[in-house]
Amino acid sequence: MKAAYGFDELVAALSGAEDLISALRLIMPPARWRHSEAASRLAASLAAEYGHPEAAEVRRAALLHDVGRTLRASAWASIADWHGWPPDDDEWAGGAGLLHGPAGAAAGTALGLTAEGAAAVRYHVTGRPGLTLADKIVMAADAAEETRRYRWAPTARRALADSLELAVAFWVTLKAEMVRAAGLALHPRSRQTLAYLGADVVAAARRLAVPFL
Repeated sequence: MKAAYGFDELVAALSGAEDLISALRLIMPPARWRHSEAASRLAASLAAEYGHPEAAEVRRAALLHDVGRTLRASAWASIADWHGWPPDDDEWAGGAGLLHGPAGAAAGTALGLTAEGAAAVRYHVTGRPGLTLADKIVMAADAAEETRRYRWAPTARRALADSLELAVAFWVTLKAEMVRAAGLALHPRSRQTLAYLGADVVAAARRLAVPFL
């Protein structure tokens, strides 16, 4: 098991590395690293497919999307100013499952991610209304990357083969049901994201998700 980091330690370890990929491999637990690296590959492919003008930046955002999970619990409250991405009350209440989004965005900003890339990290957990192309790509890559072995993973990939919007709607719908099943509160942005995607897309996503709910 890899050591958990303080925020400044994490940023120092990554910013001082000649190769971000190799540094993340040392910092992250193996399964988390494999997931992040596979998500970054898929994100690069999707960025090219959908014509994002900064494919390398989207790939980097996907590579860093779970870097906030490497922080130890005591680090959350000690992140100075959150580099413009402070958690809201619902994220604080949700613990690491939600806080790793803004923490990853703060780390990414400190490491030079653009505002768009950092936002894709921040919102990959909950989504947001007005999703950017980078947001959709990182969320879809998170759900559908090739190392996912959950029983819903093939369905996530089928949704992505249809459209980015269906992949995002499937992922948010599935996570919403997981949250409810655990007796936790769904972040308001997740509800807003589904409303933004539209009733037809959400209905199609829910039909895909029904076997797993």
